[in-house]
Amino acid sequence: RDAGADVINIADGPRASVRMSNIALAVKMREALGIEAIVHMCTRDKNILALQASALGAHVLGVRNLVVITGDPPKIGDYPNATAVYDVDSVGLLRMLSGMNAGIDPAGKSMAEATEFVLATGCEPAAADFGREMKRLRQKVDAGAELIMTQPVYDPSHLERFFEATADLDVPVM
Repeated sequence: RDAGADVINIADGPRASVRMSNIALAVKMREALGIEAIVHMCTRDKNILALQASALGAHVLGVRNLVVITGDPPKIGDYPNATAVYDVDSVGLLRMLSGMNAGIDPAGKSMAEATEFVLATGCEPAAADFGREMKRLRQKVDAGAELIMTQPVYDPSHLERFFEATADLDVPVM
């Protein structure tokens, strides 16, 4: 904060590892530091009911900035025999959260109050299968992503290729 940071990026079980709830951490950090967080919401570990419950809980606690991701498979983490859920992928979760922002729950019912999430999504500009990555990114934007948060980019040519491929998307990139 003292160096100028105005948002904290908090992952959700990065590399399929166990960490405390990133929603709880975001609330504690906001209380302690006065800085908002952008919180990852991963579809790997929760079914559609738990994803909806987490989203509603985050909203009640004032966590509004979400990066919607599918998540790394459990086999790469500390518990390779853990069962992944993946009721929906990042595209499906973006659709669900976008609907909730419009006041419609995943079952198609009107909600008493719409959510107010800012919906970001992840993208890898240096992906080995760049065509597939761009196809998925377009699906994510169509599903409701309002912001693209890329992985770190170390090769300027990857960034140039990415910006050329996304020039027609009216979505900010971070």
